Amino acid sequence: MGGVQLSGYKGYFGTYGTVSGHILPLVLFLIILQFIFIIRNFKQNLVNTTVTIYGLIILAVASIYFPWGVVQRIFPFTKSLFQFPYRLIVIAYPLLILGIGLTIRLNFMQVNWKKYISIIFVGLALIESIVSTVRTTRYFSSYHTVSATVQRASKDKDLSKIFDNKVYGRQSDYLSVSKDYVPGKMNNLYRKKVLKKQKGYKHFVDHNRLILKWNAENSKKVTLPLVMYSQSELIVNGKHFNGKKNPVGSPIISQRKGANSAILSFKVPTYFYVLLWVTIVSWVILLIFGLYKVGLKFTK
Repeated sequence: MGGVQLSGYKGYFGTYGTVSGHILPLVLFLIILQFIFIIRNFKQNLVNTTVTIYGLIILAVASIYFPWGVVQRIFPFTKSLFQFPYRLIVIAYPLLILGIGLTIRLNFMQVNWKKYISIIFVGLALIESIVSTVRTTRYFSSYHTVSATVQRASKDKDLSKIFDNKVYGRQSDYLSVSKDYVPGKMNNLYRKKVLKKQKGYKHFVDHNRLILKWNAENSKKVTLPLVMYSQSELIVNGKHFNGKKNPVGSPIISQRKGANSAILSFKVPTYFYVLLWVTIVSWVILLIFGLYKVGLKFTK
């Protein structure tokens, strides 16, 4: 499959550093201390050791030092898995913070001076994170990153003007990919066959279905300004579509003279419902087991 080439992946270095930016100094310092502690006390607590190791591995994979170019050459399928690996740190941080918390609770809370030092370091790291987040939020909400037109539209009572101003990017980030996927080529094709042609159609949304209606002066083959995925279902003029699609997934259909309609919907696969019910039943069993354990404590 095609996908995003990460051989030149440089990560994302925000102006102030947030969850998608560089690691803050105090947070990095705490992570290093946690790593040293786990190495020296590997067998002390299985949960602490496990979450720390997993967190460090995911953090390493998300960093700019991970050899993504080599990995993609050996395992081509990974090209379609990650667009921005740094997003994995939203998994790494909670695991590492949990590990740090367990270390403090199990080793430093019993001695006052150790407890106070731990609280001071964690408190300073928290303050540093809050300040960084506030400053970054101000930066990304400023005129440097969002145009004045978009800001005015977002304050209007009629929020539909945001869409009229075309505030969203025209990149084909979420198109289904194929072995011939070339980002630049796909972007141009997406603009030409979808974005520029959509004005000739009326769009409606009804019961989670996208409906297109248009009038044609003659019968011929046309490419609808839609994008279909493997689970998409399209009905054109009352008939199910099973024809050809262009490289970006837009259906090529035969329109008739006069009024035409197309209904696009997503057919949820059966395994989704199976997994959903497995999840629900599992939570119910876990809840019953928890209540049973609590009940045993009270009966004793």
